[in-house]
Amino acid sequence: MLDTKWSIPCKKIAAFIDKNLIGGGDIPITYYASMAGANKNCVVFSRIYDEGFVKRANELSELLVIAGKEYEGKLTCPHIISQNPRLDFVRVVNEFFVKAVKKIAIHPTTIIEEGAKVGKDASIGANCFIGQGVSIGDGAEIHHNVIIVGHVRIGQGCIIKSGAVIGEDGFGFEYDEEGKPLRFPHIGAIIIGDNVFIGSNTTIERATIDETVIGDNVKIDDLAQIGHNCVIGDNTMIAAGSITCGGVVIGKGCWVSPNVTIKQKLKIGDGSYIGMGSVVIRDVEPGKTVVGVPARELIK
Repeated sequence: MLDTKWSIPCKKIAAFIDKNLIGGGDIPITYYASMAGANKNCVVFSRIYDEGFVKRANELSELLVIAGKEYEGKLTCPHIISQNPRLDFVRVVNEFFVKAVKKIAIHPTTIIEEGAKVGKDASIGANCFIGQGVSIGDGAEIHHNVIIVGHVRIGQGCIIKSGAVIGEDGFGFEYDEEGKPLRFPHIGAIIIGDNVFIGSNTTIERATIDETVIGDNVKIDDLAQIGHNCVIGDNTMIAAGSITCGGVVIGKGCWVSPNVTIKQKLKIGDGSYIGMGSVVIRDVEPGKTVVGVPARELIK
């Protein structure tokens, strides 16, 4: 059970997600829980029908269950029938619990160079470095040990987890006449949209000349690599351990599974799905699912 100070009536929660509440409008909700950890005065969700959970929830009686349609007529405790219980649960937790504990502060150990811009209501954790060419939007949440350097513009409401590095040079070299690699200067920028999530120890490289672009609502997991000059479309999600080589363009609403590698300068069409551990060496058409090494289209 979470030790919290909140007491939110069930009817207020139902009104927030614009759903019909069945029973117990004034019962206070003080924390959120999983099905296994459910107890009195919690809010919990269930997508797949579970007869054992029905019995337990009804015995507890004073809790709020956000449940799928299979539960209709089975619950006697306060409940909300939802097309997407998990989504509604996430909205409730974010609104009534997460936002309420967010601390808006800049830790004294963080270095913000002169010329950097930090928006209102932004928070920055310990031991971060924010370079002079950086602009951070309103309401951003930057955790500990984050490095942001170069010409980087970060939108509103972004979350950047601990250890992320944004704006360092990419890996670009050209062999000279003697066969020695000569470093290609990276003097470009990074543009990050609104409500972007960037995981721990993820790196996003600045462009060589133009821009590396991360669209609105993009979610990037821990330990991912976004190479120089990549463009990631709105609402795309990239899971842990993925390597997106330089110049890759990923469309909108794509899913990149864990440990995927995408060869440089490829185009991944809107709505594509790339399966776990795939190595992508060819362009992917919009809406296609590819899997394997090398990645091939999965025919349904």
